[in-house]
Amino acid sequence: LVGQSSLFVLFTSLLTMLLYHRGKPWSAGLSLALAVTKPHLAFPLACLLLFRRQYRIVITAIVTFAVLVIAGLWIGHSDIYTYLQGVRTYAAWNSATNPRLVGIQNLTTGVLGLSPLVGSTLSLIGGLLLLGITLLLDREDRRRGRTGDALPLALLVTALAFKAHSYD
Repeated sequence: LVGQSSLFVLFTSLLTMLLYHRGKPWSAGLSLALAVTKPHLAFPLACLLLFRRQYRIVITAIVTFAVLVIAGLWIGHSDIYTYLQGVRTYAAWNSATNPRLVGIQNLTTGVLGLSPLVGSTLSLIGGLLLLGITLLLDREDRRRGRTGDALPLALLVTALAFKAHSYD
């Protein structure tokens, strides 16, 4: 995808949860596979589904995404090594000092003056802790029979902790 694909990922993430709640795991898995176009935004959703033991959805998403990647590489006359080089180049552009990034990582480097390595490490640890708390809150809500969904909180955690751009 070229351009602002964050709205597409938000749509497919919400569609994944809607299909999950309607008892359509295969369709939810297909939708989740499309959300993985931005893995840092789909990661908490996948964790939430795994935490809820929705393995069929996650496995369907992984298989579908793998098929889409292989088809995309074949259509684009490319290979996995070129793709991985592109990912490395993109990751280098997204250093902790990039002013276009938002969240814990940039706060620690830009505001607190910590090194990029420390900022990235704190961001990752903080994100995993926040995601863990989100999953525990979700389990407690479900145990008490509440219908609230942890997805909005998981999406917020993503933007704060996992190298999100300001447009994400």
